Amino acid sequence: MAEAVMSALDEITYGMSDVTFEYPDGTTVVFDGKVTDDGKHFLQAEGAELSIKTTFNDIKTADTGESNLDDRVSGHDVSVKVVATQENFQLYKLAMAGVSEIKSTDSLTTVGLTDAALGTSNRKRAVKVTIHPRQYGASKKYDIVIYKAASKSDLNRAYKNEQGNYDIELQAYPRDGFDMSKPGNFYYMGEKDPNAPTI
Repeated sequence: MAEAVMSALDEITYGMSDVTFEYPDGTTVVFDGKVTDDGKHFLQAEGAELSIKTTFNDIKTADTGESNLDDRVSGHDVSVKVVATQENFQLYKLAMAGVSEIKSTDSLTTVGLTDAALGTSNRKRAVKVTIHPRQYGASKKYDIVIYKAASKSDLNRAYKNEQGNYDIELQAYPRDGFDMSKPGNFYYMGEKDPNAPTI
């Protein structure tokens, strides 16, 4: 059976997205609108937000006066924010910068969090982030993948007689094995990873 062709009206941006945080060992934390007891699926208090900013260096010459002759890419500032409404150590670990896990006696379970030692690498605790618009079902046509991201943010959580929410905001780092002389170091959009091995 042929796959249904998507029309221009089908591509009007609308609705929530699934946001998946994947650790290097394959463990995932997923905001996908599902409620489960396995500590892997969670609800969002607000829709996720993605920010992709490119920084530039001005290229000027005396001949062009105050006008830029060109703008050269000098960096990429990529971040994603999810607003959580459930309490879980895995969520707090994602949300908080500079934290370390407290393990159970058998070292199998996280029983708490504490401040990380001075000099701890934030990059080493980074995760892969996949943002999948729910409106496209199984299609990954407009998925956005951030290779490596970690929180650099404060935790702000109010204790009141009302629903409590807190932000999980992650900032991107260059991927492992990055090559700044080539594209594809921070993120990609679509089904094809530009850095996937070719067979």
